[in-house]
Amino acid sequence: MGNKVFAFIGRISYSMYLWHWPVEMWTKYDQIWDFKLENFIYKTFIKIVITLFLSILSYYFVETPFLHHKFIKKTKTMTI
Repeated sequence: MGNKVFAFIGRISYSMYLWHWPVEMWTKYDQIWDFKLENFIYKTFIKIVITLFLSILSYYFVETPFLHHKFIKKTKTMTI
């Protein structure tokens, strides 16, 4: 658990879980991704990079604010 790379991947793993299937389906049904079989490694690498990028963005801009309650404005309430 002392490896920072593995710890970071563990933190963004939920976002990766959420993003991997939409990326897979987008690349499957988009005509740009019609590669031949010999480009399978290239296609897989690009899908991993896109998934990691989207996962990092959603971790920092969606998950982290919700975890730290930064989306709730703290207002003072009057108590009686």
